[in-house]
Amino acid sequence: MLVMLVAFALAVSLLLAAQTSSHMSASRTNGELAFRVAEAGVQQATMSLKENNAYSGEQNTQFGGGNFTVTVTAPVGQATHRMVVSTGRAGYAEGLLATRSISAMIDLGTPPPIANFGIVSQSSLTLKGTTDVDSSPSGGQGNIASNGSITLNGTVNVDGSASSASTVTTTGGATVSGSINQDTAPVPFPTLDFPALKSQATATKITIGNVTVSGPAPVTLSGLINGDLNLLGSGHVTLQSPVWVTGKISFGGTGQIDGGALISEQDITASGQNSLSGTLELVTLGNFTLTGGASVNAAIFVPNGTFSSSGTSSVFGSVAAHSINLAGTTSITHNTGFKWSQEFAPTHLGFYQE
Repeated sequence: MLVMLVAFALAVSLLLAAQTSSHMSASRTNGELAFRVAEAGVQQATMSLKENNAYSGEQNTQFGGGNFTVTVTAPVGQATHRMVVSTGRAGYAEGLLATRSISAMIDLGTPPPIANFGIVSQSSLTLKGTTDVDSSPSGGQGNIASNGSITLNGTVNVDGSASSASTVTTTGGATVSGSINQDTAPVPFPTLDFPALKSQATATKITIGNVTVSGPAPVTLSGLINGDLNLLGSGHVTLQSPVWVTGKISFGGTGQIDGGALISEQDITASGQNSLSGTLELVTLGNFTLTGGASVNAAIFVPNGTFSSSGTSSVFGSVAAHSINLAGTTSITHNTGFKWSQEFAPTHLGFYQE
């Protein structure tokens, strides 16, 4: 009888131990699953905030047999950030329910530093002839900058500051209404992922051959254009960003363009008038040239080449280029109300913790 009692007690002990181990294993499994569900909630919040920065969260969204609840708040004094708390729940094994929470800070996309300037050059900047740099809708922000030296010579008026990583020289009656800052830190230029942008455009649509847009009818452009793009009409052109052009882009019309980034592997030339509605970046891996009485409303980005103008030309937006060559009568109006697109101000996760 004693032996039987000992054996029975041992069996019960082993059974309880097995049950405890099973519960612990189930708890770990459910905890890991709940954590993955919570991670899915953070990813959902990131994507939603890319589309709409007013997104405030969601409750009990089903994911993989579990569900997550997301809350989104704006930290005080950080208008371009959102605090996200995602709580994941899962209960696959043995009917046990596990809950895990993840906190993350999401940057909605701070405008790039070049957004602070009407003109910014990576190399030395010389403005001569008749050049005006001002700003709108906010005045006094026609700022210019160079990661080399700045020379202003002639009838040059800058309604803003002049900042140089080297020296600033003004001669011949040139004026700067704001501060003159020498030996400043270089202005960082955006590092765009061009291969990824080209792949994104290619996945959307591929058009073989040159494309010409003329006439007053509205047109939507998307994907990759394997050829040149000629915009000659007076109609409204809407971009499904990014639009990638393997050849040259030429503007000769008076139409309105909006929608994001228009990228050329070669040169961009503008000889007509084009207006801006919303967001438009003109990006070239070659050079950008304004000729005659060209007028372009856009943020112009020339990371490797030269932006040049001749005749009586104007830009409403901004110019950021490796080098800048202005001749004739040029007017640059810094659009202080411009909203940079996702390519230049990407949404991304900051800190990420449980």
